[in-house]
Amino acid sequence: MKTCLLSASFPPQRGGVGDYTCFLARALADRGNEVTVLTAVGELDNFLYPLPSSVNVHRVVTSWGIKGLPGVLSHLRKLSPQSLLIQYVPHAFDRRGITLALNLLPAITRAVSSIRVVANFHELFIPFDHSLKRCLGALWQRLMAFVLATGSHTLAVTTGEWQWRLARLGIRKGIHVIPVGSNIPLVAINEDERRLLRRQLLGGTDGLLLAGFGSRHDRDIPAALYGLQRLKRLGPVKLVWIGGGSPADNHRTNIEQAMRLNGLTEEDVKWTGQLPHPEVSRLLSICDLMVLPFIDGVSTRRGSAVTALQHGLPLLTTGGIRLEPWFVHRLNAYLIPAGNREALAEGLVELALSPDLRARLAQGARALYDAHFTWDVIAKQVESLAQ
Repeated sequence: MKTCLLSASFPPQRGGVGDYTCFLARALADRGNEVTVLTAVGELDNFLYPLPSSVNVHRVVTSWGIKGLPGVLSHLRKLSPQSLLIQYVPHAFDRRGITLALNLLPAITRAVSSIRVVANFHELFIPFDHSLKRCLGALWQRLMAFVLATGSHTLAVTTGEWQWRLARLGIRKGIHVIPVGSNIPLVAINEDERRLLRRQLLGGTDGLLLAGFGSRHDRDIPAALYGLQRLKRLGPVKLVWIGGGSPADNHRTNIEQAMRLNGLTEEDVKWTGQLPHPEVSRLLSICDLMVLPFIDGVSTRRGSAVTALQHGLPLLTTGGIRLEPWFVHRLNAYLIPAGNREALAEGLVELALSPDLRARLAQGARALYDAHFTWDVIAKQVESLAQ
């Protein structure tokens, strides 16, 4: 099958959806498909991001606005794919999230060609609040999500929550939940490397190494730091927060305040900032457990949680309003209520004191990942929608 993946960004540009598109392209190619990627102008780093010969990246789109729409359609005609998979995030195509041309693309494509169009919603729309400007933006994004959905042949979403919200918008066609995979390829390390890395971080091989991962704006970092100070009473421990920017970002004040309130020093937490994928995998491979206190709860769209499962890390995380049934407390994750720092601290203490529980969660995490989150499993689901 000849498939075109359309994404606003693509590596080496930073972005979770661009990485997702890259890994999906590889997986589809490995399954015998001819894959093209249509994305914004720029250069592809073939050394850091090698792709199979059956994947061709076309960095040719100069604008995602109305003026650029004829060019996108022209490129699609030249590529002549059997299916078009649109990776949709409103703010990826317009920094304000005010899109239009991209949302009209499915209906126009269907009118002028036989290309099967699949819209994959990674995000839908921003919530309403007390700001008139934000409310107008939220209303527009809902309208545009409706236009994109109704113009497409079928739809995919990365979490059941998005499925529920699209249905509430009045979408009656098939909405299929296809989770995200891990954007961090697993890197094997030997025991000598493991001991050396742990000694560098902990000052010795003994102690507990706690991992956090990803963006800070939607994680309850103060709760994680509160849990860390509770763990310090048990023995040597260190939190390594991977990615998520540097401490000098917009969340610096809150982090510094939480550090002071919990009596923590710079020696207790290492903020790595952005790291190459292999370094991320090596760090995760030496950690004892992962803490991800999402403000809105864990879901199948959380690549950081999927990466923890992939690495067989015992995962302590928060449950959402509508938790997907795949995450089962004490089987493949340790689930706590969002916003409850006492529950988080108690969970961390229980996990620290129970190697057997950590081992059971690690085994369950790997089994869950193999069943639902490998790129081959995801590619199979995407193929079924694109045919």
